[in-house]
Amino acid sequence: MSLLIETMKELIFYGKEIKLPLYDHKTGEHGGFKPISPCRVIILDGIMSLHYEIREIFTNFNIFFHSDDLVMRGLRLLVDLKERGYSVFEALAHSDEEFASYNKWINHQISFANLCISVGRERELSISS
Repeated sequence: MSLLIETMKELIFYGKEIKLPLYDHKTGEHGGFKPISPCRVIILDGIMSLHYEIREIFTNFNIFFHSDDLVMRGLRLLVDLKERGYSVFEALAHSDEEFASYNKWINHQISFANLCISVGRERELSISS
C-alpha cells in the first residue's frame, strides 16, 4: 500500500506524471504501464480507492455507485463471461465469491459517500446524498 500512496502523492500533491500499472483480468497478470498526467480533477475508482489511506488522504468528494443484488450479479456475470473469458461455471463461482467479499468489505463504504448513485434493473439512475 505504501508504494501506491507514494505514487499517488507524486501525481496529486507534486503534480508529476506517474506510470499506472496495468492488470489483465483474463490472465490475472500485471504487465505494462499507462502514463497518467496531473490535471485539475482526478477520479479514483475501483477497490483500491476504498482503502482508508487512499480515501482519507487523496479525496475531497466521494461518489458511491451501487445497485441491488440482482443487477450487480448480472453485470458481474457479463463481465466475467465476455471480458474475462470465464466459462459459465467459473463465472458463477467467481460471482458468489466476489459478492460475499463485496458485502463484507465494500457495501458499508457507502456511509463515507458525499453522493450516492443507484443503478436500477433497466440501468436507470437515481441520485441521493
